[in-house]
Amino acid sequence: MGLLQLARGRPAAAVPLLERASRLAPEQAGTEVRFVLAQALWESKRERPRALELATRVHEEWCRRGHTSRAAEVSQWLEARR
Repeated sequence: MGLLQLARGRPAAAVPLLERASRLAPEQAGTEVRFVLAQALWESKRERPRALELATRVHEEWCRRGHTSRAAEVSQWLEARR
């Protein structure tokens, strides 16, 4: 539901849904959810420092797991926002 709200251009509505999903998701799925949450926080202009922190942790997790393409995607996202 959070992803749908974000796709509809309603990032503020997506944040609480994604917060809940990140608490409930298994580890690898949680990493994906945290990246979408970072995007929603950024786009809603709420807690932008937290958005960058979450995305940085997601990048580190993807690197640690050897998911280089996912890590590169997050890295590009971060570079565009710093």
